[in-house]
Order: sequence, then C-alpha cells, then structure tokens
Amino acid sequence: ALQNYSVRSDMKTVEYISSLLKSPVTANGDIDSFEKACSTLEKGLFAGAMIGRAARGNPWIFSGIVPGLEERQKVMEDHCRMSADFYGEERGMILMRKHLLWYLKGMKNSKDIRAKACRVTSLAEVLRIIESLKGAVFNVF
Repeated sequence: ALQNYSVRSDMKTVEYISSLLKSPVTANGDIDSFEKACSTLEKGLFAGAMIGRAARGNPWIFSGIVPGLEERQKVMEDHCRMSADFYGEERGMILMRKHLLWYLKGMKNSKDIRAKACRVTSLAEVLRIIESLKGAVFNVF
C-alpha cells in the first residue's frame, strides 16, 4: 500500500470520540512538534500524545529545544559510536546511514554531504562528515 501521508488526521473526530470514552486515549497523528503535543494535551481529552516520524533525526522534539550545531554534532557522534559498539563498526555504520540523513534534514547546501552519508561503512568516515559540518546552517524544524 502506498503510504504518502497526504491525508491529515481528523483530530476533531478523535477528540469527540475521546470525550465519549472512559478509557484513556492517546492522541496520535500529525503531532510533529513539541508545541503541538503540548496543545493537544492541554485540551484535557487525551492521556498522552505520540510523536512518530517527526522525531527521526530530531530527538530534541520531546523537549522543545532547538539545538545548535555543536549539539547536533555531539548527538550524531554519540549515536554513531553506540551503533558501532552494539552492531560492530561496519554494520553499525550501514544501519546509521538513514539516521545520518535524518539528522542532516534541513541543512542548507547538504547535497554532497548527504551523498557521502549514504555510503559510509566506517566510524572514521562518519566522524569526518560530522567534522565537515562546521559552519553548517540548518533550517529550524
């Protein structure tokens, strides 16, 4: 099935159904920012709010923090080192490719860096990519 997520969640219907139920309901769908999660919960109709795809490459979404470049680099490096430790270096870096692309999302003029990130097989390659981000500019999520 094609999953292009072009249809927005019908939160009014979900809110109405939640108001009828005695069981706790967790809001899910189109919650793509910390602010949206908070405003959803402030309505008092949901026991929780789930953030899904919007968290890929943006672990800061759960705190509402907009990270600086150094914070991004540190998290990327830590994530890559943990992946290498857990899976072994080559497999860990191959598995990190998609995560690197998500971390790089929103970076201006990133075509070449993203192309390199798609092919990494060693931690040294990743560290060179992370180091090359000095001075990079990211659009705010």
